[in-house]
Amino acid sequence: MITGKSILITFFISIYSSGFCQPVFPEKGIFSEDELRLKECTFEKDAEAIILLDEATSNHDDEYRLITKRRIRIKILNEKGLNWANIIIPYYSKDKFETISDVEGFTYNYKGTGQAGEMITLEKKQIFTEKVNDRFSNIKFALPSVSAGSIIEYWYTSEMKHYGGLRSWDFQSEIPILKSAYLLTIIPNTEFSYIVSKKINYDILILPLKKTGQIYFEMNNIPGLKNEPFMNAPKDYIQRVEFQLSSYKSVYGVTMKVDDTWNRLAKDLSQDEELGSAMKKDLPGLDPLRTLLAGETSLQKKLAIIYKYVQLNFSWNGLDSKYTSEGLKKIMEKRNGTSGELNLVMVNLLQIFGIEAYPLLVAERSFGNVDPRFPLIDRFNKTVVYAVIEEKTFILDVTDKYCPPDIIPYPLLNTYALVVNKNTKELTNINADNTAFNSHITLNSKIAKEGILSGTASIWNKQYATQHYTRLIKENEPAFIKNVEEENQNIEVINFKSNIFSSDTGSFIFQFDFKKDLHDNSGFILLNYNLLTGLLKNPFTKNIRFTDINFGYPYSVISEHIIELPEGTKLDLPVDKTVTTPKKDMLASRKFEKKGNKLFIKIEISRIATFYPVNAYSVLQLFYKDMLMMFNEPVTIKLAKNN
Repeated sequence: MITGKSILITFFISIYSSGFCQPVFPEKGIFSEDELRLKECTFEKDAEAIILLDEATSNHDDEYRLITKRRIRIKILNEKGLNWANIIIPYYSKDKFETISDVEGFTYNYKGTGQAGEMITLEKKQIFTEKVNDRFSNIKFALPSVSAGSIIEYWYTSEMKHYGGLRSWDFQSEIPILKSAYLLTIIPNTEFSYIVSKKINYDILILPLKKTGQIYFEMNNIPGLKNEPFMNAPKDYIQRVEFQLSSYKSVYGVTMKVDDTWNRLAKDLSQDEELGSAMKKDLPGLDPLRTLLAGETSLQKKLAIIYKYVQLNFSWNGLDSKYTSEGLKKIMEKRNGTSGELNLVMVNLLQIFGIEAYPLLVAERSFGNVDPRFPLIDRFNKTVVYAVIEEKTFILDVTDKYCPPDIIPYPLLNTYALVVNKNTKELTNINADNTAFNSHITLNSKIAKEGILSGTASIWNKQYATQHYTRLIKENEPAFIKNVEEENQNIEVINFKSNIFSSDTGSFIFQFDFKKDLHDNSGFILLNYNLLTGLLKNPFTKNIRFTDINFGYPYSVISEHIIELPEGTKLDLPVDKTVTTPKKDMLASRKFEKKGNKLFIKIEISRIATFYPVNAYSVLQLFYKDMLMMFNEPVTIKLAKNN
């Protein structure tokens, strides 16, 4: 989501000749007095470290390989920042597409005015290579002898086989950056587009050097970007510049355009042998699936059967991808593959059994948003399934084993996606539609004369609540129970049970007995009735927020608690109350009623809207503050004295 506080600039770099122009930066190991004396970041006082300089130049050799030389200088401001001396350089190692070389570095410890500082050089034996998976590897090392006040500096060279690996340049990090600069040289006879994403109040220097085929970018004094509750991927907010090949001149001098619209991109991808045209009607090993589908006439039930079949019979290797590198026949034989490969198998199977289906390029929220104005394929991180049955659309990801087929996987909510079909004209906007997080809590309990609360809790969940709780309980039930106890005033959970009523689209219920000592104080009990709602702390406590708020889905939680009281009990009940946002898109309420010796308590929390721009942060902050203040106002219980 792009808000009014962001600005995107797009230009084109036309290349007619090659050359090189190097901006001037401080030499390695030479520091200014300001750098040596620096004790805190002036524009982010609580920063644990600061990047003094992050600079790189990208150029090409005679074979048009992409050569990038990068240098980073960091000042450690306090003990919390020591971890910034542990360096990881990720790179794409598959088929030796990218190599990292000339890794060097040092630590400089300043001893004070008039004294020579100590420089400790990084030794080659301290540099390690770690294979992450079949595609990526890391270079890892720790700069030596680092303490608060140290300046660390390191540099390296990345070599890629071609400019297809050209990455975005990020001007921002988790810690503040004093200066970030990037000089790019483009290969002759090509045209690249670039997009600058930045806050309006942050300045950027852009110097196109057309005669040399270069462009220089620089930003200064950029604060750190930290994770905030309910934010999208950090890269959606990082000040950055992104690149993509727009056109090139053929050997005949004709300018060839490259996917300058979503329609052109979708057409090209629909013919790609590793994506759209990877579909094969003659996949092997279909007899077991034919048996499962025999006699079934409902297309929606067929879809659910095929979805479950792929989930049970194929294993995900943990990698996300947009393409299949081995062909779907091979994946069918292996029964193992990337997310893209398994979802392409699913698309193929749906087509074979008469269901309209296409590959869907998506960008999960944790990966970063797609800007609908710019057809950049690198904005997507994986392929999932897009199916259509009687004008109803289904979006499925077979690697999300806890998501039923009739709801959209949570990581895709409030994002844009591209249907890989030659007729696609624009992006698809994915949202929750009529699905929500629905949870209904029922508690039946009694308070003994000794002040012990005991009873039974049943939590009935639908749609995204089903997905949420199924995942937590199935993956680690003991940890889930412990968390319930700790986050609900240390109640004791007894006889925990869970059950799924429908294997595909049904509700999920779990229940348990519980016990809690209410700490009778001379016959008085302060009862906190906010149990099991999951809303016990305000996630929006900081005075300033940098990012938008994306909840993903609408939300509804209702809690109904019936408490049997000892004879002679007296109550001091808070008044019934409701708090809302000005637009009434969030609501919280409480109601109390005493009938005979029973107390009825009802809590309701609902949220209709799913996305709030950062300028609405104060509204959410106030709502959560008022809601929790309301729920934390206790019921005062006066127990009758024992005879």
